Amino acid sequence: MPAQFKGFDSTSLYSNPDGVLTTLRGIERRLKIFFESNQIAYDPEVINAVVEDDQEHEIVSGSLDDDFVKKEAAGIFYIDSSGLLPFEYDLVKRAPKTFNLKWTWSDGEGSETLFALELLHVLSKITYDYFPRLRNQIDKAFKLTTCGRVGYTEANLYYYLQGGIDEINKFPPVTSFTLENFPKVYGQLLIDSATIVSLVSQSLFSVDTDSMSFADQGFSFTTDHFSRLQSMLSMMITQVGNQLKMLKMEYSQIAGVVLQIVPNYPFNVVLKTSPRGALFRNLFASG
Repeated sequence: MPAQFKGFDSTSLYSNPDGVLTTLRGIERRLKIFFESNQIAYDPEVINAVVEDDQEHEIVSGSLDDDFVKKEAAGIFYIDSSGLLPFEYDLVKRAPKTFNLKWTWSDGEGSETLFALELLHVLSKITYDYFPRLRNQIDKAFKLTTCGRVGYTEANLYYYLQGGIDEINKFPPVTSFTLENFPKVYGQLLIDSATIVSLVSQSLFSVDTDSMSFADQGFSFTTDHFSRLQSMLSMMITQVGNQLKMLKMEYSQIAGVVLQIVPNYPFNVVLKTSPRGALFRNLFASG
């Protein structure tokens, strides 16, 4: 039976079933993949990995045979990110680099080849500095349990911040802020905007999970997160909207409107044939 793909490793704190990974620029780390068969760690015979940029241009590739893909433990394999360090950040655009990591594996010749795609976002410290502030505001469920840590992953936080900056930019007048150059004095505005994105995500989750309702001996119990989240979402939208007006006023230019009355052809003929100095409509003078 072919090895079953179990998941990716995000950080030492989180599992990463969605295949989205964030890491700090300049930090070497292992990019891992997990396999199991019948819930037991399993090692495929053939494993290949290809790293591409966001334009799908191949940067580096290799396999288990040439030691590009390394084994860490039973069912756990990885590639080292150190080879990506020269490519990991766009200094010209001052933007995070995104890599596509394509894994393929099989049990040897004649067996089916399977694949999985992982996204790697390499972020700067400027972006990472927003993570604790955003987590402090939205992640009140973050705690250590017997099943591991419960809470948002760094990839979640990054996408919420990116969604927040998108919402800020499209508010008129349109701007082109990034997480790198957003004004620090308006840092809380970015956190609040990212919170709105996270509340939308939580609201969709509550639609699926708010299904428990029962009554017994005169007592009733209903799980209703959605209505409370919607109330908080409406409040945050109003609050962020007011702050956005203040921010965008700094990027608005004072403009004026000039009205000019242009005489038509017949009236222009009258002006030209009238005595010099004649005044018409208190606006036009001949000659």
